[in-house]
Amino acid sequence: MTKEEQRLQEKKILRDIVESKLDIQGGYQKPEWTDILAFQLLMLPFNLGKVAWFHVRRFYKYTIMREEFDDIEKDYRTRKVVGLSETQWDAVSEEKKASLYKKELWYEANKEVNSFLVIDERFLLKVPT
Repeated sequence: MTKEEQRLQEKKILRDIVESKLDIQGGYQKPEWTDILAFQLLMLPFNLGKVAWFHVRRFYKYTIMREEFDDIEKDYRTRKVVGLSETQWDAVSEEKKASLYKKELWYEANKEVNSFLVIDERFLLKVPT
């Protein structure tokens, strides 16, 4: 083997190691075949229906029927108040999530009272907004 071939082989091995160890978080991920524009356009009517059903169900359940918020809804509302995507929210530590849950940000009154605290949490989370 020549030195050039050895160097190329070492680069390939290092690249494979780095790619296998790399943990991509914060809203970025490796592209998949479902990310292709044509597939997304094909799935658009279905996805719009899912979003519409999600909001209609939430409106009926929590506004008309006045049910208590379940854990999923509390999680969703807290994430929206803080302004994080689902992927970013998954990357937040459980301790920071617990501190946000203690503030009960899913209630409208607490959103306004704790608005300055949410800014501090955004700073602590180190998430770009």
